[in-house]
Amino acid sequence: MTTAISNSLILKLKIIIKCKAPEYFAMLLFKLTFAQNFLPKLKKLKSESIYYRAKPYQAVYKFPDGLKLFSPKSDSLNQHARLGFRYYEPKTRSLSNHIAKTLDKNSLIIDVGAYNGIYAIPLAIASQATVLSFEPNFANFKLLLKNIELNNLQSKILPMYLALSDKNKFGYVTESNSELATIFEFPIETLYKQAVFRMDDIIELLPSMPIRLIKIDVEGMGSEVLNGARVQINKYYPYIIIESLSEEESIKQASLLTYLGYKPSIKLGDKYGDQRNFLYVHPESCPKIDLHLYELN
Repeated sequence: MTTAISNSLILKLKIIIKCKAPEYFAMLLFKLTFAQNFLPKLKKLKSESIYYRAKPYQAVYKFPDGLKLFSPKSDSLNQHARLGFRYYEPKTRSLSNHIAKTLDKNSLIIDVGAYNGIYAIPLAIASQATVLSFEPNFANFKLLLKNIELNNLQSKILPMYLALSDKNKFGYVTESNSELATIFEFPIETLYKQAVFRMDDIIELLPSMPIRLIKIDVEGMGSEVLNGARVQINKYYPYIIIESLSEEESIKQASLLTYLGYKPSIKLGDKYGDQRNFLYVHPESCPKIDLHLYELN
């Protein structure tokens, strides 16, 4: 399924390049072509390759459910992994995986702010659906590609080296790998230029597949991502799991989603990172899930 999506998207982008904003969309085409072509080559890379070799500050972590993650030792996600293999955001992960398990092969899951695949990979393992995974930080994106290959999920996850927001524009991203990577409006030291797109515009280029779950973790840019996805949200009413870092951000997110008919948010926990995550459910979200199975706040 991911191959079909990729081929269709590349073809449409080539048509766009001939008639609209060629320089802008040429950059997008290059990035998507890179993601499509680079992934199969991972197995052929020699051990000395910087894309494959475990550096001194990196390691492969194996979790009880079989998931493997290749990631820096220094970040907080892997600190939790080393402490008894406890997942970060355990309730959020459990709920998202439960939703994923109910989806068929024609469904689409969108992971915005993929980092190293900490959500995309478990979702792809749990579900028959295709996972469309967005990560704008290049160091993180390389880890994402590595982890997709490490877990043999090349046919189920389509990685995109892109940022999402409410406008098609250029933004600036941190250079180092970090679980806190985000998009800035202006250039400062250690930032590099990155193409930013509305989710609605990207999805319109793909074969039609119902979006059933959107997970958003973009360090304070969640409301912008939602605004750039209004058409697709209003079309499919997917379950939305979104991080909010402030009361102001929560109000913006709630205002938009309640306007689109979603019920008030459900806080997903009170510790281990779950306290920042919220679930939004529309009366027409499907498949239906029993939220009473979860001790949600």
